Parts: sequence; C-alpha cells; structure tokens
Amino acid sequence: TWHQSEPLYADRDQGVPISSSFWIMSSMFGLSLSFRALRATGVFERSLPLALLLCALAGPFSTVVLMQIPFMVIFHPIVTFGGMSAGVAFAVFRVCCCVVLCAALAPRLGYTSLRGIEASTVAQFALFAAAFAVFVFSGRFRTEAVVRESFGQPFGECDVTESCFWGGFRRGAHVCATNVVAARDRFTFECAGVRERGGGGLPDETPHMWYSVCGVAKQDGWAFEVGAHLAALAVLVSLTQLLGSPPARPSSPPLLSSAAKKTR
Repeated sequence: TWHQSEPLYADRDQGVPISSSFWIMSSMFGLSLSFRALRATGVFERSLPLALLLCALAGPFSTVVLMQIPFMVIFHPIVTFGGMSAGVAFAVFRVCCCVVLCAALAPRLGYTSLRGIEASTVAQFALFAAAFAVFVFSGRFRTEAVVRESFGQPFGECDVTESCFWGGFRRGAHVCATNVVAARDRFTFECAGVRERGGGGLPDETPHMWYSVCGVAKQDGWAFEVGAHLAALAVLVSLTQLLGSPPARPSSPPLLSSAAKKTR
C-alpha cells in the first residue's frame, strides 16, 4: 500500500496516486530518449553484445537521472512550488507528449505502408491483446470480494509520524483502521474474517508488515477510463504499422566540371 498520509500521494485517480503515474511516464520518457539515441548510433547493427551492454547501462541512467527532467520542468514548478494538483501537472505532461507525437507523425501521414509481418509487429499486437484480455478479466472481477495478505506500509500505532524525502515532508509511519479512507485507498479492514483476526482492530505495540486488507468495489467510470486508454493504445499500435516513412529526397546530380562544360 502507498502511505496514507504521504503529501505527494494525496491526489489520486481510481485510487492510484497521480504522482506515481507521472513517475512511470517520466521513466518511459527517459528510456525513450536513451534508446532512440542508441539506435541512432547504429550500434544494434554493428555489435549486438555491445548494444545489449549499452542498453543495460542506459536503463538505470534513464529511470534515475533522465526521468528527473519532467519532474524538474513540469511537476515541481506546478505542484511543489505552485501548490496545484498533481492532476494538472500530469495533464500538462500528457499534452507535451501529444504535441511531440503529432509532430513526429505529421510528416508520415501521407505515406501509408502495409509492412510485412515482423517480430516487432507480432510483439506490439501481442501487447495489445494481453492488455485487452486483462481489461476484460478485470471488468468481470469482483474486487470487493477480495481479502489479501498485504505487504506494504507497516500496520501499527496511528499517531506515529516519520520524516520522508530527506526531511522535506512528514507523514504517518503506519496504516491503521482510523486513517484508511476506502474511496481514496481502495481497501478497508471491515470485511468478515479480517476484523475478527485483528487486522483492523486495535493497533499492535509492534508494527508488522504483513496484514489482511479487504477489497472494495471499483469506482464509477472505471471501465470508461481504462477502455479509453486501451483504445489509445490500439490507435498507436495501428499507426506504427500503417504509416510509412517519407521517401528520401533524390540527391542532386553532381555539377559538371568546367572542363566538361568546355568539352561540350
């Protein structure tokens, strides 16, 4: 579970902290920059072992260093210093990504190309099929009937606080029955079998990491929101397969030398 009183996790969408979604998108941004730069060098064609080594190094660099760029440029100015919702920063980040995507696709719109079946094609459509299967399964799954053994924020005394983010914030150290909000956290301690075992009873003197939690029903609009993201994924996968590259400009013929001109 995420820390209930974590300031950066206060703004949520379908129970998920928006800052967490921003973090994942920032990591993808960093990976995209790194791998596009590596691909431009031609290292994948020259030496596969070297390419794999560079990818292994680029991964941590992208998700630790480069992913800080969207946070420094967008998130912190809007949320940390501007006091606005994390949803605003996430929307700005999405708009920026859409602008870059449209700028990259615009030159290719007039050139359709039904490419043959390649490994990348199969992988992309397999990814979409897997996402669609998860969507269908999740839609039929009754989350309110779930009781799980949770590993996350320690369960213990409610009034204990701790420092986080190198002293920048203070948050509640433990999760307990009184600081859980079902609409925000998407779980409770109030289902049959958990309350009786003490999972949601009086806090223990010694915090423990494993405890039982009860699922709650999915929020209204869940299917529409997840379905819209799935549709966007389908569009992106289709565009990568249908849009070709503009033909290379023919090189201009070399100028005739003055000697050749005189000969003619």
